[in-house]
Amino acid sequence: SRALTFAPAHDHGGYLRQHCFRASDVCGVGSAADPCPGRADSAVLCVWIQVERCRFVVREGHQLQTIAAVYHTDWLQLWSHNQWLLNPDSGLAPGQVLSIGHDYAVQPFETPSDVAGRFGMSPEAFGALNADAAGPAAMSAAVCSSTADCADRRWCVLPSSCNGASGSVYSAAQARYSDPNWFPGVLTAGAPALPGSA
Repeated sequence: SRALTFAPAHDHGGYLRQHCFRASDVCGVGSAADPCPGRADSAVLCVWIQVERCRFVVREGHQLQTIAAVYHTDWLQLWSHNQWLLNPDSGLAPGQVLSIGHDYAVQPFETPSDVAGRFGMSPEAFGALNADAAGPAAMSAAVCSSTADCADRRWCVLPSSCNGASGSVYSAAQARYSDPNWFPGVLTAGAPALPGSA
């Protein structure tokens, strides 16, 4: 018998492919009288391999800093995604599973490039977390066109608060108006006043 193992690389998150293996011998199934009858036996086995998104399995010698560098981020981001790590300097043990991002529900007509830009990620960083969205062609293609088609589509994102589109529709609207009370009812009774609005 033979055992086959598969250890995903750091950029295999979201990987989903079928792999087929052919095993054969040159003797065939023998017996005590004829251990090698010369009839080749072979078998084919196909398996689907799927790698979970937003997860990283720690290997010997890994630290938050080294893992963060692989994903184009810093150790603070990784530490904030793993609240069970009580101290960022405590040693990681091989086999521990780290969260390396957020699962993101894909919306109709979104491209990986759109989502990467929204969350302040480079195409390389997005591709490192999403094997099915790596490369220029995949980054510019929408993966679904309806809510039903998008129902089970996910990507892994690791937002950058420095580079992402962190504003909201409210901050954009406020920028268009010089009146600090641009949105009626923002300062309702009992709500704390905003600085400079009194």
